[in-house]
Amino acid sequence: TFIHPFNQYGWNRFNVYKNFGYDNMIFREYQGMQDADYVHGYVSDQYTYDLIKNIIEENENPQFIKAVTIQNHGDYFGIELEDEIKIEEDIENKENIEGVLTLHELSSKAIADLVKYLENETDEETLLVIYGDHHPGGLYKNDKKEASITPYLVYSNFCNLNDMPEHMDLSLLYPNAKAAAGISMTAYEKYLISLDGKTTDLNFNLAKIKGYIN
Repeated sequence: TFIHPFNQYGWNRFNVYKNFGYDNMIFREYQGMQDADYVHGYVSDQYTYDLIKNIIEENENPQFIKAVTIQNHGDYFGIELEDEIKIEEDIENKENIEGVLTLHELSSKAIADLVKYLENETDEETLLVIYGDHHPGGLYKNDKKEASITPYLVYSNFCNLNDMPEHMDLSLLYPNAKAAAGISMTAYEKYLISLDGKTTDLNFNLAKIKGYIN
């Protein structure tokens, strides 16, 4: 299943993910999305993660689910939400940063709720991988390279993931997560790991990621 609670035809998403081989695709236009919770004008992370829980509960067979959240998409200026985070000091981009921090707080709570569900409410062995493709736009004007270095989170309710590397290209995230969890890899995934992070030598335009929470 592929989930993206936004327009299905933006960036040709429907055809792209259909060609990737997904059996089921859920976009904002689909039935049921009319009742979605919205934050900052976009479908909330919590609602998106609740969709994941429903898919797990409604299917006895193993599931591969990819979800692209939309809640924290810019612009971040003048966001008015309950429990909004405020910065006392007078700093550059103050209101934008307050908006980013407020949205990230909501996202963190939604992630914690999903992890708690996987830990306590399901017996299915599950590997959860969360990452972003870039930091909030407009906050790294002087260092675009730094803006593409984002943290990642990997969680499992059935194994230890201490062998995950601290830094890697995004292309190596899934293979390393599968290797750390003891899940069999494809020949191509084994090839990616054999590159030992040297994919940038091939002029790939890949996001960088660092750090993890187990």
